[in-house]
Amino acid sequence: MSAGKDGRRRIAVFTSSRADLGPLGPVVRALDEEPGVELLVIATGTHGMEDWGGRLEDIRLSPPSRLEVIDSQMAGTQPLELGESYGRIAAGVSGLLDRNPVDFLILLGDRWELLAAAGAALLHGAPIAHLHGGETTEGAIDERIRHGVTKLADLHLCATEDSARRIRHLGEEAWRIVVTGAPGLDRLSDVEPLPTQRLTELLGSPLRRPFGVVVYHPPTVDRDRLAERARAVYEAAAASLGSALVLYPGADPGSEVVIAQLEAALDRHPHLAGARNLGSEYLPALKAADVLVGNSSSGIIEAASLQLPVIDVGERQRGRLRPRNVLHVGEELDEVAAAVRRALRPEFRQSLAELVNPYGDGDASRRIVRALLDAPLDRLKRKPLMEAPTAPTALDSLVIDPDATLGAAMAAIQEGGAQIIFAIDGDERLVGSLTDGDVRRALLAGASLDAPLGEALNRLPVVASPGDDAQAVVTLMERNGISQVPVVDEQGKLVGIHLMRAIVGEALDASILGLGGSGGENQ
Repeated sequence: MSAGKDGRRRIAVFTSSRADLGPLGPVVRALDEEPGVELLVIATGTHGMEDWGGRLEDIRLSPPSRLEVIDSQMAGTQPLELGESYGRIAAGVSGLLDRNPVDFLILLGDRWELLAAAGAALLHGAPIAHLHGGETTEGAIDERIRHGVTKLADLHLCATEDSARRIRHLGEEAWRIVVTGAPGLDRLSDVEPLPTQRLTELLGSPLRRPFGVVVYHPPTVDRDRLAERARAVYEAAAASLGSALVLYPGADPGSEVVIAQLEAALDRHPHLAGARNLGSEYLPALKAADVLVGNSSSGIIEAASLQLPVIDVGERQRGRLRPRNVLHVGEELDEVAAAVRRALRPEFRQSLAELVNPYGDGDASRRIVRALLDAPLDRLKRKPLMEAPTAPTALDSLVIDPDATLGAAMAAIQEGGAQIIFAIDGDERLVGSLTDGDVRRALLAGASLDAPLGEALNRLPVVASPGDDAQAVVTLMERNGISQVPVVDEQGKLVGIHLMRAIVGEALDASILGLGGSGGENQ
């Protein structure tokens, strides 16, 4: 039964910083406009703190939707200071939920504040809807937080099929998992470049190309040499760019060290300008930029939709699916500077003209609202631990369900790293193959990312038999102009795959990767 009035569902959205408010914005707007929803937005963390870029005016609601603010009294980013804020957030959310029972509390992502809100919701029996679960960022403590919230959550609204697979492996029931795409992309359909005059105002000096945006957060798992690593990012940007907007980091452990290096770089380099929070001007600034440098998740998720070159620095975002506009580098000055120069080459930007974002098509908010309204509230109460699927093998990363969408196939192709995916039925029989070129051609012909594989599948792929030797397979590849050949047994079951790079020994140790075998990790 709904807790809301007049049969409406009462839904609360939790936000603690500019980092989650950006992608949550389209969801909040869609819920605010939905007549079947009674909306409550809970803002805390740095939202009320100007020194950390807090701007409550960025949260716009129309009555009867309400905004409630919890003062976290955050004094700094040392573990003890964050722990004290954590307790205040937990108490504040608990008080709000006690006075305002909800059908769902929406949490997005992986920031430390989420655990405080999730714990309070659990105690009050408030179902949690988690956005952007199932992703991985091995260089930040966010990795553990995200997976912890997944286990506390009741409904999983994830960005990609790859994320959905990880959530299933965490023992979550399949019916609770909905692939919606990333809601942050919903903001990009009509974004225009920030005008030169406004950029000049933000920079405090005339705009000079190449222009970049720099966003560097502390990698919270490995904090060694943090000052040196942050300095390398800022110095590389200063050496390679004519003008740059440098955003302050979020409130994470180590942020004060990064801020000290940021402000020192601003003093040394007048063509760099600092910004604590660009708010609604952030994406227009990216649209106007020639490159994004740092380790922000916006570079991994949103920037592909702008065909913007991105330098992903260090390990904070390690493990995330990276579109091909992203160049990943270490945190040494020379390495970062070289990557920026490569990204600024006209041919690199031109190569992104037909880039399709694997994180979605810009319609996630509608799917999220639909999932929240359709979710069976009574069924959410009991949450059994499901047996995780069989541990994946190398071939598992190259197969997909024939009923999957083009968007899911595109994500799987990029994750598998072999430029091809194979559709198999419930009996492991090969239905067809799909390359990254097949996906691009289908999209250019007018298909959407939500469209089923359908006619895009090659239902008569060239195949090999289990007994074929390497020379016979190479001949087959050369004759047909291909570099991957699936191995099919007498029953039509997919039992392995030959990769040209494996046969010639460039990347893999064995030429056949079987369903039950051990092929190592696909990079």
